[in-house]
Amino acid sequence: MRSMIDGYWSVSQRNIFGIPATTVSGSCRGATPTRRVGLMKPPQEAPMRARTMARIVWLVLLRGPGSSSNRKRAAKQTFKSGGLPPLGDAMGRRGLWAVVVLVVSSPSRGEGEAVLSIPVVGGSADALVLYERSDPCDAIRSFCRGAADCVWQMVGHVQPLLHADWPRWRGVLEVGDSYLAGCAANVSFGPAGGGRERASERSADLLGLLEAAIASRDPASPFLARYNREKALLAPEDHVAHYRAVALLLPRNSAALDHLANALKAADHVRDADLVLRRGVDVLGLWPSRMQRPSAHVPGLEARAVWAPAAFPAVAALVDARSRLLAVLGAELLPELARHRDASLVAPQAEGLVAPLAAPSRKNDATTAATTAAAAAAAWTEVVLFKHHVVPAAVRRRFPSTLAAIQDAEARAGFERGAHFFNAKVSILHPGTRILPHCGPSNARLRAHVTLSHGGGASIRVGDERPLSWVEGAALVIDDSFEHEVTHAGDAPRVVLILDFWHPDLPDDARVFERYGVS
Repeated sequence: MRSMIDGYWSVSQRNIFGIPATTVSGSCRGATPTRRVGLMKPPQEAPMRARTMARIVWLVLLRGPGSSSNRKRAAKQTFKSGGLPPLGDAMGRRGLWAVVVLVVSSPSRGEGEAVLSIPVVGGSADALVLYERSDPCDAIRSFCRGAADCVWQMVGHVQPLLHADWPRWRGVLEVGDSYLAGCAANVSFGPAGGGRERASERSADLLGLLEAAIASRDPASPFLARYNREKALLAPEDHVAHYRAVALLLPRNSAALDHLANALKAADHVRDADLVLRRGVDVLGLWPSRMQRPSAHVPGLEARAVWAPAAFPAVAALVDARSRLLAVLGAELLPELARHRDASLVAPQAEGLVAPLAAPSRKNDATTAATTAAAAAAAWTEVVLFKHHVVPAAVRRRFPSTLAAIQDAEARAGFERGAHFFNAKVSILHPGTRILPHCGPSNARLRAHVTLSHGGGASIRVGDERPLSWVEGAALVIDDSFEHEVTHAGDAPRVVLILDFWHPDLPDDARVFERYGVS
């Protein structure tokens, strides 16, 4: 009976009880390359109305004349003609009404109400049906009989349909970790490496802020600003549980999925992280690749993880002036480092990406004195000189010579002073520190590292490139929208001047900070 009603919806495009039918295209399990897939999306009150009508219809049907086979033939003929009879029509059509009502309202195999039916032409089953309180991934895997290619194709059809009205479907269906991993089997983001299975109180508070920001529909919401500030305070063992909850709240948000994947990698869920990223690339189309995952991606720009510094005259001019830059910056930075923490411009990096290079032992879940000391020593601090060309008054007072040296390099390269580099900061990475894998906000910019001091032991991996190290008197230029991570196993701090500038392929009229995030 279900195949009959699904066939009706996919062919006729008519409404049943006010339930609209729409179509998408796709292929699955050796079916024809292009086919029509119908979507049944009932209003929330439809199941109750259907149950009431079913009781009435069955009372009539059980007392009506004619054989069951005759009623079934009449139903099929009516479906072919695209007609729907009124409830009080001839006795021979009562069977049709019973089929219509019961397919919509009746639970199957002990499950809840059928809430979504997606007919499939060319598959071994007539339709993928989702039931109230059921897991859509279980339904997809069952429909595909575990065939991975089929599962992936069905995920590509089903998830975008659910996302179009996600608050509703999330409340109707049971969505879990597998959903965020493209409905792969045997997926669990449970605790690993000391992680917590449930979100902490701080995590719950942050989720409340995020929900308030979503409800406000304001991209400049103070709730969102507070969330972005305070999420860095989350303990590492809370990251997986927190970002899992965020991703289930915002299942097609690039930043949410990127944070979840990074947290899973840090917790040794490497396979699960890769599946989350694959879904983001292949199903949702959020990023160009699993290695390049900016929140704001600009298509058409050359994608290269590592660039030649000599190709950028202003960077080359800074390298040539390194001796002067090192002298003036050293003279201005040392007093700043000596200031009391509350008065200093030197601040911990605020993205929550710092971890000790030596991880605690996991054999007996005991943290040794050595690893405790390593965790305390791990640090990544910075002095922000200017952001989006805006120089704070305190920086103008305390770092005038450093600012002048940067502007002089711009002028020697043929740029207006202060016009080429729009972000600048001094980055200080302490020994024993690891910066966890992450991606920058956009491929619209490139990032230069001018090495001021490095005694060895620190390295950076960008994308799939081999790890690179910093060399005094040289520079690195990277596209930090590619995944990158840093380790420092040396004995002395690594100090670099970091400067951001626009990607050379980005048109002048597209060089607008507001398009590419706050960084």
